[in-house]
Amino acid sequence: MAVSTIKSSGGDYSSLSAWEAAVAADLTGSGPEEAECYDFDDTTGVVISGWTTTASDYIRVYAVSGARHNGVGRDNSGVGYRITGSGSTAALNIQEDFVRIEGIELEAGTTSESIKTNNQASGSDVRLNDLILIDKAASASNSYNVNATNTNLNISITNCIIAGKRRAAEIRGATSGTMDHCVMFTDAAGLGLVADASNTVTNTAAFGYSSACFWLGGSTVNGSNNASSDSTADDDYSASIIDLVTGDEFTNATILSSTLDFTLLDSSLNGNGTGSLTNDIAEVAYPSPSDIGCHAYVVAGGLSIPIAAYHYNQNIGSRA
Repeated sequence: MAVSTIKSSGGDYSSLSAWEAAVAADLTGSGPEEAECYDFDDTTGVVISGWTTTASDYIRVYAVSGARHNGVGRDNSGVGYRITGSGSTAALNIQEDFVRIEGIELEAGTTSESIKTNNQASGSDVRLNDLILIDKAASASNSYNVNATNTNLNISITNCIIAGKRRAAEIRGATSGTMDHCVMFTDAAGLGLVADASNTVTNTAAFGYSSACFWLGGSTVNGSNNASSDSTADDDYSASIIDLVTGDEFTNATILSSTLDFTLLDSSLNGNGTGSLTNDIAEVAYPSPSDIGCHAYVVAGGLSIPIAAYHYNQNIGSRA
């Protein structure tokens, strides 16, 4: 395994794109190739291509401890490694089979995606974990912030925030696509998640999409325990919650890195999740039962608690 540091100065490379160009190789038998990213704004979009990877010899890009965002935007918290696309150049274009991206922020160019995928072969495994994905479109668009539709793609999207005026994400058409504990938000018209029977979606909240938070035009999607501001979360997904008010659920739902904060209020999303994912986007432990969205609900004093039990006790106590 080889690890390179990505820093604005003093690292092995001063941008992820420079690392990718220099290090791309046949990794077969050599173990993972890792880029350890530090706290700065990397303004060059990256294309990951020209490698040979395997399930054991994969590409990993991650924010080092101390340079990882804390679950809110870099411009809000002042912390985090971010890649920004430009114009039609995606922030990150993944064209290899075995890739893991963890704990960073990605901002799309004005006419591009935060993340796009293509050219994967059969058996691929692309993992997007703990990411903040923001598009910079000026108005609603039929294009996607996350475009992951290519044949042979196997992709998982976990603990991610997808925000902007574009459609949130399309994973329809991939061989398999899973989305778990994500939040999608817009303040513009359009679609949220476009998925089909090859996909499984759980613990995911989609808010603000006036056309449909969860697209219903294709084959029935697998999954459960999702939530939406419209009525679409319970059409394909069991145990889901609908017709929620955005301001009742999140601390500050916006599409801007400078203000977005999808930490949970004491709300309908708390304790209504499923599964056994250990930590949220900010590395806080999820309670049991889990919450919907990418943040575990934290009560005053900093404790994450099983909120479903809390609501049950309140319902038989002093308030309905």
